[in-house]
Amino acid sequence: MKRFLRTLSSFMLVTALLFVALPKELAFDAAADSTTAITLTPTSPSRSITFAAGQRVQITVTGGSATVESSNNGRLDPKLYRASTGTSSADDDGGEGLNWQYAFTANQTLYAGTYNNGAGTYTVTATFDSTTPTDPNPPTDPDPPANAITLTAASPTRTIAFAAGQRVQITVSGGSATVQSSNNGRLDPTLYSAASGGTRVAD
Repeated sequence: MKRFLRTLSSFMLVTALLFVALPKELAFDAAADSTTAITLTPTSPSRSITFAAGQRVQITVTGGSATVESSNNGRLDPKLYRASTGTSSADDDGGEGLNWQYAFTANQTLYAGTYNNGAGTYTVTATFDSTTPTDPNPPTDPDPPANAITLTAASPTRTIAFAAGQRVQITVSGGSATVQSSNNGRLDPTLYSAASGGTRVAD
């Protein structure tokens, strides 16, 4: 009888553990991505979205107009809706295969989803319109006259236009650095220890 009780207790323990663990695993895919809204920009034009069954994700395009297209890798039937609920669609199969494609205007918002509310993952990519040709060698214009500049790791270079006799304060922020002037053969740059007078630190 004791052996039976021990066996029964072990069985109940294993069964309890299975019932505790199983719902977590079943719920994993549905909770994989809680994203409800994304923004596509020229610097971040592509996003991968994981949809729970019936979920719609708001898509906003900023930074210009763009053609946005879904890429389902042959697994889902993406659909683009005009609202977060309802059946009004902006596009269904206008892209390659079952994918949608839509020309967004700047700051326009629509809703990505799936046909028949399927669950899974697909990618959306924006191709932004270019209205101004890009000069591969744009001219380097000096910054407006300034009394002080700060050099950082993110902004390590500045072009300075000097008035006659002017000195510009230079501050290095974010760490130590070796700073060097480049005169393009036109001036004789000098580094001073003070805004007026002082000593020449480097020449």
